[in-house]
Amino acid sequence: MRRGGVMQSLQDVVGFAKIVSASLGASYSLYLQHEAHADDASDVKDEAWGHAPLLYRPLTTTESMFIQLGDERISIATKERNWQIDVADGEVVLRALGSAKAYVRLHPDGSAEVHATSINLGGTATQFVALANLVVANLTALKDAISEAAVTPTDGGAAFKAAILLALTSWPSAVAAAKVKAE
Repeated sequence: MRRGGVMQSLQDVVGFAKIVSASLGASYSLYLQHEAHADDASDVKDEAWGHAPLLYRPLTTTESMFIQLGDERISIATKERNWQIDVADGEVVLRALGSAKAYVRLHPDGSAEVHATSINLGGTATQFVALANLVVANLTALKDAISEAAVTPTDGGAAFKAAILLALTSWPSAVAAAKVKAE
């Protein structure tokens, strides 16, 4: 078979189209409906196949590659051109689609970055985690207040207590992270 014949055979099996809707079926399979085009005017939804540990639901107008096996069409890949970000050699980036810039960047050196407007560690996380440098600053302020408090003989510690309370009028300061919550 010549190259032209192989290409024609592939074109009979592999197709490309834009997605107009995505939904979950009764068996939790992802189904995609493609826009009608010259080769396919049907409104039949086809099952999307991907990698089991990676779940996603593409935006409408995302491009899809599918294979046609008789009457059955199976989407095997999607491509979203609007929300791409730069990926360095050896990096892996897991990226949400849409205007919110949420992504996880895994570097080849073993380090990782999580970028998001908020991060919840645990399903019902409501409390922001404490940042070590802010906790240390608060404990240092407490230690300094105690160390520097004046001691007056025979007052029963009243001057000492007053000095500490005065030094700690704005203590403790906030130690919470701005984005990360945990339970």
